[in-house]
Amino acid sequence: MEENSDLTIEQVNQLKSESDKWSKRTGIVGLFVFIIPFLIFVATFVSFDRVFTGNNDGIVGMIVGGFALFPIIVVALMITLIIFLIFMVKRRSAYRAAYKKFFSHRVLTELLKEYYYDHASGISKTDLSSVGMVRLGNRYRSEDYVSGRYKDVGFAQADILIQDEHTDSDGDTRTETYFNGRWMVFEFPRRFVAKLAVVGRRTQSSIYARGMEKFPTESVEFNKEFKVYMQDGVEMFYLLDPKMIETMQALAEKFAGRIFFLFVDKKLHIGLNNGFDSFEPPKHKKGDLDTVEEIERLSSEFNVVFDLIDALEINRKIFK
Repeated sequence: MEENSDLTIEQVNQLKSESDKWSKRTGIVGLFVFIIPFLIFVATFVSFDRVFTGNNDGIVGMIVGGFALFPIIVVALMITLIIFLIFMVKRRSAYRAAYKKFFSHRVLTELLKEYYYDHASGISKTDLSSVGMVRLGNRYRSEDYVSGRYKDVGFAQADILIQDEHTDSDGDTRTETYFNGRWMVFEFPRRFVAKLAVVGRRTQSSIYARGMEKFPTESVEFNKEFKVYMQDGVEMFYLLDPKMIETMQALAEKFAGRIFFLFVDKKLHIGLNNGFDSFEPPKHKKGDLDTVEEIERLSSEFNVVFDLIDALEINRKIFK
């Protein structure tokens, strides 16, 4: 548990103010980068038109000068924009790091008796590779790792971004996102005999169920929301009882089909492929942050972990 008593809300708000100012300044400079070259072009072509109408005293020189200065002005503006972008990114990064340091532990201390949190680390690619059902691509990032226990159920969660970037024969680069959101791993009371994947309709690209058989359940509505892949049919019917099917359907509706469940060994992996990023500062928030308001907002976001444990009743005796 990392101490953060050396950081105050006043300091966090000061960093926020600096970040907001540089974002605004950079936006203004960016606007000039587009407007000024456009005005030069307009002025130059208006002058060019006047040459053909006979009002060309000194106009030719303006045209030549305008075209000559145009590349210099554009380069100068681009350099200025890059400098402003660098300062903006630095200020924003400093504010983001301070925000996470100040609020993350205050939130987690209220929610959990014991926990481990590390903003810089996450669930490793090696750990997901061992699951054997996840498309890992060639670009992988994970951060905001949290582990703890709730109602005697151990869990870990982190933000994960999985992408595949490749260049075709024409030299065009394309990036496909397999997963972007929140990944949670729960300790399950018993070991699964075989792997089972229950994949939401809007998360199909995240899962690679190689060597697994697709099986429909007896529920028509459930089959519309999920595809079930498994290695053992008996295991599926044991886990996907009517109560579990009903609960998963409700969760699919809640998360708009962007959820999947992977049962592996003694762990249940749940992915929410919804672009969520943990412990992030509020977007478009004007003025100073309110400590109580932010803690309530972040606590509500983190409670998804507890809601899933409660909804799926992971600690119920039938699984032991």
